[in-house]
Amino acid sequence: MARATELRGIVKARFYPFAESQGFVRAKSSNSLYATFRRARPDGIHVFDIQWEKYGSPSFVLNFGECPVTGVDMIDIGHVEAADVLPGYCRRGGRLQRARGPLGWFKLRKPWREVVMSFEWHYRPEDVVQQAIDWFPEVETWWAHKLEGPHIYIPRQAG
Repeated sequence: MARATELRGIVKARFYPFAESQGFVRAKSSNSLYATFRRARPDGIHVFDIQWEKYGSPSFVLNFGECPVTGVDMIDIGHVEAADVLPGYCRRGGRLQRARGPLGWFKLRKPWREVVMSFEWHYRPEDVVQQAIDWFPEVETWWAHKLEGPHIYIPRQAG
C-alpha cells in the first residue's frame, strides 16, 4: 500500500470533501480497499464507493448504484437495509473510470499514447483526483436520467 499512500492522502483531502458537499455521507468501513458513501433521496438511495487496487498499486475506480429506500433483498445474505447497501448489492449501477471497459481505472501511470506525447510516465496525484471530481457529474446524470457518459461503464448482464 505504500505505493498508493500519496494518492490515497489526496483522495481523502480533496475527493471526500467534494462528495460530502454533494450530500453524501461516508460510511464506516472495516475494509481499507473501499470507502463507501451514501445519499438519501426521496426516490431511493445513491451509493458509491472508491475501490482501491487490491495489490497496493496507486489506482482506484468509483463503483456506483442505487436502491429503493426500503433496501434490497439478496439471495445469499437476505434483506439489506438501505443504510447498509453497497454498490455491488444494487441491481442498477456501474463504474466511473478513466476509459470505458474493464481496465480503465484512475491511476498515476499514463497510457502509452500520452507518455509518447508528453514525455512523462505519470500524472500528478492531484490531477488524477481532479479528473474523478470533474467527471463525477456523469454519475449524477446517470442517477437522474440513466444516460451513460464517456467515463461511465455499465456491465451488461447475460441473458
